[in-house]
Amino acid sequence: MSKKNLVLRIAATCALLACAGTAMAQYVWLDERGVKQFSDRPPPASVPDSRILKAPKGVNSAATAASAAAESSASAAAPAASVPNELERKAAARKKEEKAAEEKKKKDTAAANCEIARQNKRTYSSQGVRVAKIGKDGEIGYMDADERAKALEETNKALVGCE
Repeated sequence: MSKKNLVLRIAATCALLACAGTAMAQYVWLDERGVKQFSDRPPPASVPDSRILKAPKGVNSAATAASAAAESSASAAAPAASVPNELERKAAARKKEEKAAEEKKKKDTAAANCEIARQNKRTYSSQGVRVAKIGKDGEIGYMDADERAKALEETNKALVGCE
């Protein structure tokens, strides 16, 4: 390969790379329904600048100017105002659902704990039944009357918040 061909190839490659930057220009905007749109072309003139999320650097096209003019008109202002309101409404509904799910989980956990406390109360209150316990050393023993009374008192405290 001659030196001249190498220089021409390098020049052609540089020219292609310089043009590739503009070809990769990307626009991202929200349409009337709040859905993100991706394109290598500018958004329609009806899309206001406030809904254009990304545009190539240094681009000041006629579409951008037209969208600014359309935003100032009353016909374009109504859809622009409704998109953020719709997104805010959906976000608020999602938060409300998450909070309701968390409250339900707490309520279910409390109900399960109350049922365990009721079972313990029945066990500690039963007469003539020995209640086993496991000591710190792993030895199995049985509760005496004082231990059962103390356990029953603690169980009754736990049942105060139960229905």
